[in-house]
Amino acid sequence: CTNCPNPVAIPQDTITYFLYGISLQGCENTDSILINVLPLPPVVASPDTTICYGDSVMLYAAGGTSVEWRPHIGLDNPFSYTPMASPPYTITYRVIVTDTNGCSSIDSVTVIVNRSIARFNEPRACIGDTVYFVDSSIVIGGNIIRWEWDFGDGDTSTEQNPAHYYNAIGYYNVTLTVYDDNGCQDDTTVVVHVSPLPLPDFIVPDPVCEDAPAQFADNSWSAAGLLSWWWDFGDGTYDSVENPVHIYTDTGFYTITMTVTDSNLCENSTSKTVYVRLRSFPNFEAENVCFHDTVYFRDISVSVPGIESWYWDFGDGQSDTVINPWHYYSAPGTYPATLTVTDSFGCAYDTTIPVTVFQLPAADFIAPRTCLGNTTQFMDITTPGDANLVDWQWSFGDSAMAAIQNPVHLYSDSGIYLVQLIVTDANTCKDTIVKALIIDHPPDAFAGPDTIVCSGNSIQLYGGGGDTVYWTPHQWLTDPTIRNPIATPEFSINYTLHTTNGVCPYDTAIVHLTVIQIPFVKTIDDTRILQGTPIELTTFASPYDSIVWYAFINDTLVTADSLLWLSCTHC
Repeated sequence: CTNCPNPVAIPQDTITYFLYGISLQGCENTDSILINVLPLPPVVASPDTTICYGDSVMLYAAGGTSVEWRPHIGLDNPFSYTPMASPPYTITYRVIVTDTNGCSSIDSVTVIVNRSIARFNEPRACIGDTVYFVDSSIVIGGNIIRWEWDFGDGDTSTEQNPAHYYNAIGYYNVTLTVYDDNGCQDDTTVVVHVSPLPLPDFIVPDPVCEDAPAQFADNSWSAAGLLSWWWDFGDGTYDSVENPVHIYTDTGFYTITMTVTDSNLCENSTSKTVYVRLRSFPNFEAENVCFHDTVYFRDISVSVPGIESWYWDFGDGQSDTVINPWHYYSAPGTYPATLTVTDSFGCAYDTTIPVTVFQLPAADFIAPRTCLGNTTQFMDITTPGDANLVDWQWSFGDSAMAAIQNPVHLYSDSGIYLVQLIVTDANTCKDTIVKALIIDHPPDAFAGPDTIVCSGNSIQLYGGGGDTVYWTPHQWLTDPTIRNPIATPEFSINYTLHTTNGVCPYDTAIVHLTVIQIPFVKTIDDTRILQGTPIELTTFASPYDSIVWYAFINDTLVTADSLLWLSCTHC
């Protein structure tokens, strides 16, 4: 661009550039610049080369007065004309030489790195097993043509994937060296641990019984610790727990094999033979009973070898060891009774049968106290047990009986009767109750004979005929509610005795008390006379029917008429 104010010049040789300037009025001016172009220094680099990974190659360059190799990767001195290069991978190096004028020239050299990476699996090895080694080496820029194995026990192999057998436990340094078609090689070493086998063992229960759980116990050992268990019971069944429980469903000989694996994944097996004994068949009979009855348990077990012992669990916390026990249950309910029999082989079998103890009905009835001559209605109020009531048996205490639920009975005499009710439910459970029943006799009121009472005197009344009494009216009585009150009437009066007996209607009786007024009696005043002198004892009495004199000497009643010294004048 010759008309640009600021052009960029890239001259290839020394040159003078002239600048002309012209104003708008046509005036001109000029300037010039000399550019001296210096020659580039010559550069010569070594040719491209190929090495194996890990090897070194000397690079070289010529030209200029200083040099730098880029990149610096794998170079021992990037500012040397002859550096040693050991790149980890293929690299193209640029070599830059610079002369005294500061001019630089560039060349390049490519170092091709071929690499084989030896690798193989790290196998777990157990003594007695064949160890399989699998090559997994990688080649960059070629192909592996040879494998050399050193198993660490003096044996070697040239197979790609060899198998090896170690004769002893321990740690072995296994080395694989691989060679490729570029002449490159690599090796790697892996420590292989040949582990000891676990020591399997287990405990077989004695006896092993048909259709009965058999507990097998692991007794194995491994320094590394056991990881898993595998049981083959010889009857087509298996288990993987440490201490299994197994049930054989048929008798005979069985070979049990247990295989254990430890944390090194080493496994070992052992086998034992067991004989499964013929089973026994426990069974028993027991009837359901009513509460308060005792249950009879009868063993009917079947055993070919014969039963040696019996153990009864009655389901209520109680037990027994006799063949055919009796047992009393302390409460109604259904109990899981279990019989365990042990035969002569030592095999134990059990069976459970529910035994029901029925709740009894609670017999009860009501019957009212009745007056003789009236019928008595008996009402059953029994509380049923575990079944409906089906029968009622009544005994009325007077030799009469009935067999219906709510009977009516007429007693022929009064008194206290013991009435018994026996109820039976559909489970044949019974209960009995006895109650006393009073049959009252109708009262026969009696108030005593009519009586004359002197005014101011008292008399005791006598009432009879019932168990409760009261008198009317209450006037002049000490207590109208007792059978024999004291009456002090001022006038003649009729007293009515009201009496009842139990629930019978009351009866009455009347007694008449006639009150007689007492006569007025008076004689002369006390006086003194000479012995032998008569004195008239004048009587003032009204009204009266008769007069009687009594005499006392020194407070002693004089009974002989001759001693009264009285003669009758105007008698």
